[in-house]
Amino acid sequence: MLVGGGGYTIRNVSRCWTYETSVAVDTEIANELPYNDYFEYFGPDFKLHIEKSNMTNQNTQDYLEKTMTRLFENLRELPYAPSVQMHPIPPDSIYVPDKALLEDHSNPDVRNPSAIYDRAVEHEGEYYDGSKEGVKDAQSYKRRAGSPLVAA
Repeated sequence: MLVGGGGYTIRNVSRCWTYETSVAVDTEIANELPYNDYFEYFGPDFKLHIEKSNMTNQNTQDYLEKTMTRLFENLRELPYAPSVQMHPIPPDSIYVPDKALLEDHSNPDVRNPSAIYDRAVEHEGEYYDGSKEGVKDAQSYKRRAGSPLVAA
């Protein structure tokens, strides 16, 4: 299991997780990243590794050791969770008292009768983007550029 640290900047979180994932799968990744759907997250230089800066490292060895000691003391105080062996649950052992749950767990390859869909009622609190935009809430659509802020 991998857990993240914290304190990453928006600019560096994608780099950190890319590097940590490459370490976890024991694969080296080139500093030159190929173009992909997430390429813009690696800006402004679009490289995996960040160039060193002239910022001084203010984390002294003493500070790091005290932090580690405090961390291990806090972990020692946590109650442990006993390990329990996992067993597969047979699919027929699931009790589904709610019809909605039964429909959720039904076979997706079997077409339901239209009567099931006809009795489905939309909750009035539902919010949609797209084809029903503006039907539920007067503020659910964007104002067009150049249109007045207040309706006349």
